Amino acid sequence: MLKRFCFIFSGIVLTFINFGVLAQQDPKAVDYIMKYKNLALQHEKEYKIPACITLAQGILESASGTSLLAREANNHFGIKCHNWEGEKFYKDDDKKNDCFRVYPSVEESFKDHSLFLKKKRYADLFELEITDYKGWAEGLKQAGYATNPKYPQLLTDLIERYNLQDLSHYDTLGNNSEQIALNDEQTEESQEQNQDIEVVEQEDISKHSHNRHHHHGFNPHRRPYERYTLSEYWAERCTEASFIKPARYRKTLFGKR
Repeated sequence: MLKRFCFIFSGIVLTFINFGVLAQQDPKAVDYIMKYKNLALQHEKEYKIPACITLAQGILESASGTSLLAREANNHFGIKCHNWEGEKFYKDDDKKNDCFRVYPSVEESFKDHSLFLKKKRYADLFELEITDYKGWAEGLKQAGYATNPKYPQLLTDLIERYNLQDLSHYDTLGNNSEQIALNDEQTEESQEQNQDIEVVEQEDISKHSHNRHHHHGFNPHRRPYERYTLSEYWAERCTEASFIKPARYRKTLFGKR
């Protein structure tokens, strides 16, 4: 009994812990991770930049893809116009009407972010282990990527809150989402098939009922309960299925009406 109680209590505690973790996660950030994790992993392999750092910066700098800069300029990393010959976007930031780069797509923004970090001033970052996300977060601040003194902590908090250092569980989440969608589709198809079967069965029942009533001379629209008592109704039903004429049988049982 005690073991069972401890097991139930532990389950309740874990449920509350998981609920607390989920409550701290922004659905928009989760959607952002699901959408761009493969792109970040691709850049990790190609440019040796931790995918967790790329995603954390994207979430922070673009407000999970919802900021004005992200929506109007496809700029997810707040990169400004230094030595930029492409299209430009102006908004207030460190200065009034700061100039930011405009990209034709989000993918181009991710690519330019990786190339941007290949500059000489970020060279020390690539001496770190690719799994050292705290070192990378601190190094970005030291190299002047952002002016916010809390920038390293903000990145680290995002990485740990969404477990970006291990993106494998997002693969499971994605597969579950696909399976849920597949199950929903199969359920809809099953419901449609059941509806078709019900229509066919209803047609068969109606046809059978019509034939049966027609065979016995019984009119289903007569509404007998409103005309006769229950005994009279069954008396008439009996005579309809026999050689006895209804009027004669009813007169014998119930008298002239």
